[in-house]
Amino acid sequence: MNFEWPKFTIVMATLNSIRTVELALIAIRQQDYPAEKIEVLLVDGGSVDGTRELAKQYGCVLIDNPQVDPVSAKILGLKSATGRYLMHIDSDEVLVSAQTLRAHATAYKNFPQVKMVFSAGYINPPGVPFAARYINEFGDPFSMYYYRLSKNIQFFAKDLARTCRRLTEKEGATLFEVGKKRQPLMENAACANSIDLQFFRSRFHKLCDNPSGPVHFFYHMQDETRQFAIADDTPVRHYSADSFSGLLNKIKWRVRNNIFFSDRLGAAGFVGRQNVTHSGLDLRRFGYIPYAFLLVPCVVDALYLMWTRRDLAYWRHVPLTLYTASLICIMVVGRSLGYRPHLKSYGEQKTILPSPRPSQ
Repeated sequence: MNFEWPKFTIVMATLNSIRTVELALIAIRQQDYPAEKIEVLLVDGGSVDGTRELAKQYGCVLIDNPQVDPVSAKILGLKSATGRYLMHIDSDEVLVSAQTLRAHATAYKNFPQVKMVFSAGYINPPGVPFAARYINEFGDPFSMYYYRLSKNIQFFAKDLARTCRRLTEKEGATLFEVGKKRQPLMENAACANSIDLQFFRSRFHKLCDNPSGPVHFFYHMQDETRQFAIADDTPVRHYSADSFSGLLNKIKWRVRNNIFFSDRLGAAGFVGRQNVTHSGLDLRRFGYIPYAFLLVPCVVDALYLMWTRRDLAYWRHVPLTLYTASLICIMVVGRSLGYRPHLKSYGEQKTILPSPRPSQ
């Protein structure tokens, strides 16, 4: 390719991420891409386990995140980035292909109208337990029910084609057009997905301070662009929840944020997503409780997952669905009775203090 490789800023939110962050940083440094065109911003919520030292060792720009939570980290990274393109990689995500950055840059070159490029999806590390496989694929049972979009590299593009139109392919990238009705669950702020930062800042600079801005890039930008690309051969190995109890805690964290903290971390989840998808009155969300407690619908889905994944462990989709539905019911009742829990960081390592109010 006879063109100047564009600069990428990679933003990584961390908090005591020593278990996986070095793997993520090694994979970035092994990219077949000009090193001077890669800026890595590690935005840390106060790690005490050696994460910060590793950041310096691998030449990252270290940014403090006083608010601790990952959404605030992504906002700080967005404001500090100097690259033409912005890519988010979580501290437990590892680029499998050394060609990932080249593939994204090539997709932007071949499809000039595209302002968002997505990686091809997740692959599981060898021998990971069911909890990791499940969260890598769907995140949580409610997302599986509502969006029905797998992040597994074997199913991602196929599932996406149900709600988006596949247009063409060129040099290892596939061009899609967003459908007018149902919006897919697309996250730009993780999984080595990237955006044209120059375009974003020129159109959506006010979103840089929005609590859900970095997480919902896709829904804001697709109103103008309507098209995006997937870099086909760019898998991401995701070292997520390593225990069933860890999966249950993550589900609880998500449910609590959406019910009690819709103006903060919930704005980065389902509630915030609903506010920017322009889907109008959508009754599907109210069907989740019947879907869970009638049993038959979620049992059918569990059987489908067991068959298509060739993985009998997906029978656990049923108890996970019941657990999530029960949490929703309990927390909605608690909220109506005036209960207010503490806001916790991802993984519940720290309590997040309220944002300071402006002086009167």
